[in-house]
Amino acid sequence: MARVTANGVDFHVRRLPPAPGAQRSSHTVVFLHGLLVDNLASLYFSLADPVARAGHEAVLYDLRGHGRSSRPPTGYALDDMVTDLRALLDALGLAYPVQLVGHSFGGTIALEFALRHPGRVAGLALLDAELPVSDLDLARTAGPEAMLGRERTRPDGRLPERQIEALLRETTLGAEHRNPPAPRGGPERLSGLRCPILAVYGGDSDLVDRAAHLERLVPDGEVVVLPHHGHFVVAEGGPRLAAQLVAWLARRPPPPTRHLPPACSAQPPRANPPAPSGSPSPPRPEPSPRPQPPAADRAWATPRQAPPPGPVPGPASAPVSASPSASGSAPPSAPGPAPGPVSAPAGVGTGVGAAPTEPTSPAVPTGPAVPTGPAVPTGPAGPADPAGPAGPAGPAGPAGTTVGARRSGGTP
Repeated sequence: MARVTANGVDFHVRRLPPAPGAQRSSHTVVFLHGLLVDNLASLYFSLADPVARAGHEAVLYDLRGHGRSSRPPTGYALDDMVTDLRALLDALGLAYPVQLVGHSFGGTIALEFALRHPGRVAGLALLDAELPVSDLDLARTAGPEAMLGRERTRPDGRLPERQIEALLRETTLGAEHRNPPAPRGGPERLSGLRCPILAVYGGDSDLVDRAAHLERLVPDGEVVVLPHHGHFVVAEGGPRLAAQLVAWLARRPPPPTRHLPPACSAQPPRANPPAPSGSPSPPRPEPSPRPQPPAADRAWATPRQAPPPGPVPGPASAPVSASPSASGSAPPSAPGPAPGPVSAPAGVGTGVGAAPTEPTSPAVPTGPAVPTGPAVPTGPAGPADPAGPAGPAGPAGPAGTTVGARRSGGTP
């Protein structure tokens, strides 16, 4: 159960979704019950439930002052009821064309709504309904006395006595329907209907002659008269009427326009929209290569840490033979005699390369296995000479050139 406020009235509304497992359709069917002696319960099980089981959405509501809807003191004329229907459809978000099914005065509301708002009605089912045209005596057929007299023929014999008494005593419903305003036109109005119509009348009803008007004037109409049925074709027709309504809905095409909620229809923006058709896609920029330190100093590229002070203990102090792949030494930057084989401990690159920025021992012991003799002192740190001058004169000159080249690129 839902409470929906529309046109200043608090309406009692029930919505039945398509039954699970049923073949879903795009139709929404809105049911309108009769005036004074009725409420949505008369249509709920008899018609709305079979329609939902057939795959349609069913919507029912109590008219103002009826059932569980609020009961304002005024506003019970046909114009007010049509305005209520439009406001309620808006409040429910039913902006697309719907199927309207109305019994008795509910059919009169549905028909007038279709005449005033043709774009919002996909189809119309009138069940023993009065026609809002000028050459019919609406006061005789739609007044409260006529309604009550008709209701006495109800098959189950039950009448909502408290509702009838409250509506006639507390509201202007009786006065408004004893002297209704003149309809907006004659029977020719009906020829302007463009939606499909199903009209069902009881053969014993005092409104059965309305079927002939509809059959003659409505362009796309299907008129059915049920013999030995009175005004309450909904209760008397039973499953036969429900099957006829479901079959008629199955023949209806889907509504031309059905607006989806923004959350369903909106598409998230694409980060990289595609290029227009026929135009080449722009080349993607190549990522900039990350700078790499010289091969000899990659051991210090990650992470950067302070070198150990003094001689490298343990196996690191063991002599290794320098080679282009193991020591990573750079070629000399100045022409000269090719240097002979140079031996360097594994820690030379570590101690000497970080000397300009970290305090270390001024000399790196090379151990007895160095064939070039005593270790070459590195001397104070300073900018590297492009020519790579050797250290102090001696037989280790070529090695000094190599160590100088290491120092120039030692710090990553």
